[in-house]
Amino acid sequence: MSLLRSLVLLSIFLWFASSQTTNSLPDCSVNDHITMLFECRPILNDMLSAMTLNKDKKDPYKILYLCAEAKNCYATINCKDAEEIKVNVTEICSFDIGIVPEVEQCFIGFSRNVYLSKSSEKQSCFNDFGFLEKNEIDRRDAYIYGKSCFMNYVKDNCKEFSLNYLSDNYQKFLSLIATKPVQGDCSVYNFKANRLASIECLALYEETQSRIDGITFFNTFFSNTLVEDAFKVCKDTQKCIDQHRCIYSSKMRDLISNICDVVQKRI
Repeated sequence: MSLLRSLVLLSIFLWFASSQTTNSLPDCSVNDHITMLFECRPILNDMLSAMTLNKDKKDPYKILYLCAEAKNCYATINCKDAEEIKVNVTEICSFDIGIVPEVEQCFIGFSRNVYLSKSSEKQSCFNDFGFLEKNEIDRRDAYIYGKSCFMNYVKDNCKEFSLNYLSDNYQKFLSLIATKPVQGDCSVYNFKANRLASIECLALYEETQSRIDGITFFNTFFSNTLVEDAFKVCKDTQKCIDQHRCIYSSKMRDLISNICDVVQKRI
């Protein structure tokens, strides 16, 4: 199920879902419904529309602003139907490292450095914690005990917004890291966990491109070491992307496969 379809279904669900309400809250009055329909609903529609735009057209700051506006609007209404919507708005507006491109790129850069540290003799805190562990709990623990390592990287290499966003949402970040994506579930409810877990693939892809760009006739004339190293990273990228089919399309998987084939032919 695509993200767009999931958000459309969620938008419908916000009005018609009737499960798990707080029994102590009163039914919504006519005035409550008028406020929700004419004041809050337009904000909610704008928010959902902003979220479903293509990545190159998304305005992350607008999304964050509309999320805050939607929460504030519904916060003034205390009744059962409003409470259901509050829960859903909180869920879809919760921490998402991929919502702001510069934050995502910051995390990609960190993951890339951690990956490179595994084959480097240089001492760094990247080697001291299991930031790339496959087990979600182990990976979360790495970001708990290695928080200073991660945040120092963010402070030194990323924009101030990334530092503030990650600092303000660190507990939510840890919670999302510890969430195991349900295999085959590409719904909006599982999308954030899938996306966070898949960012390592983008780091590997960038490293693959960098290594391929560094290959020349002259530096590979006497040795294929650089080509072999590039091929290894490419295969790691291919494996990673194949494990995250909810995020990466068949077109992307085919692209990586073709790149690896081209590199292999140069060995």
